[in-house]
Amino acid sequence: MAVKSRIASARSIFFLTVLSLVGVFLSWGCQKEQNPLTNPPPPNVTVEKVVLQTVPVHLSYVATTVSVKHYNLYRTVSLYGGNAPGYSTGDAIKTMEACPPKT
Repeated sequence: MAVKSRIASARSIFFLTVLSLVGVFLSWGCQKEQNPLTNPPPPNVTVEKVVLQTVPVHLSYVATTVSVKHYNLYRTVSLYGGNAPGYSTGDAIKTMEACPPKT
């Protein structure tokens, strides 16, 4: 009988502890926020008049390639061409193949 009363007492203490923790967590979430965030005031803005003056401009053209391609660690060039009016594509290919390669 004494053992049953101790178990019942331990269960009631555990139940009360869990119940009080649930109550604390529920009441904790219901509190209103005490420090609401407010937007900062806008900064002070001053308007200045633009002073017109000459600005030296130095232009220099630097020619560069669009891209440098490599084949077996050698630089290569891509050629884009078309056939002349009155010639077919086959004629243009034969003419390019007839050109000796320069290495």
